[in-house]
Amino acid sequence: EEDPEVVERLVGLVRELGVETLAELWADAPPVSLAGALWRLYALQEATARDGERWAAWYRAGHAAHAARAVAGAVEPPGPDELRRLTDTILTGAYRSEIDVAFERAGAYGRVVALGQVEHAAAAEAADPAPAETEPAGVPAEAAVVRLTGTAAQCGQVQSGSGVAVAPDRVLTNAHVVLGVDAPTVTDAQRGVHDARIVHLDTARDLAVLALDGADLPVMPLGAELVGGESALVMGHPDGGPFASIPATVQAVGEVPLGDVVTGAASMVDVYTLAADIRHGYSGGPVVDAADSLAGLVFARAPGADPVGYALSADSIAPAVAAAPGMSATVPSGDCIPGA
Repeated sequence: EEDPEVVERLVGLVRELGVETLAELWADAPPVSLAGALWRLYALQEATARDGERWAAWYRAGHAAHAARAVAGAVEPPGPDELRRLTDTILTGAYRSEIDVAFERAGAYGRVVALGQVEHAAAAEAADPAPAETEPAGVPAEAAVVRLTGTAAQCGQVQSGSGVAVAPDRVLTNAHVVLGVDAPTVTDAQRGVHDARIVHLDTARDLAVLALDGADLPVMPLGAELVGGESALVMGHPDGGPFASIPATVQAVGEVPLGDVVTGAASMVDVYTLAADIRHGYSGGPVVDAADSLAGLVFARAPGADPVGYALSADSIAPAVAAAPGMSATVPSGDCIPGA
């Protein structure tokens, strides 16, 4: 018979050791192994604990639209605390000789949350509230901007970001947006949905190219390098929602040591520092110049409260843009980054 104190400690392992420690131990384990399977349960538990309000909203939306997918034992309607207890209960079952039931419930939970994210995005687009930061309809550059979504099963998370069409069937985005995502989905400006393949992954520069076989998207042409003080726009899908466009001013341009998103090894990369309110979801979105041309690619927000972000410059992305049409071989998606 299982010792309740031992089970309780195992369930709280992430809180005791930290998700990074468990990731180092188990994240590379195959999904079909015990270590790999348990890692996915812990990743799901940690993701729910870190952003309980958002996960609860997604769960409620997914359950409301697809009630048959509800997880057995979940309180209706669940809040953040209820979902945290649910993930603890799922893990408890794994350590009480009910591992098959635990995995079945974890899978159902992940499906309901993913369906809720789709419902949230669709509702936001249908409402079309036209916030102040959104550019008026008909901006030519907008047609080339896309939204990316996909499930990184290894980390138990759904990832979202932005991208820009650099060829009718090729999209440029950040590597960290698609790391660990074996089947990315691209939604274009006309709300067409495309299955995508990763055909280029440069983790040193945080760049990726996706192939959308058979697509015919409007293309944003590559522009010139911006200079300090120049104004631009950042376009994308903040928080995985509708298209938005915000003003940006180039504060600085130059080579900086940029860490590889996987290994952390630094290399010198030409980067813009932007005065712009970069939010989650703008990653992979274009920096657009006054001629509606692609002048850079957003990859991060600066730490702290100040509205400052970073983007790869036109010179940094130019080689990938030029080579994108000829990239055709699918490459592995690599390992996801927990919390990305």
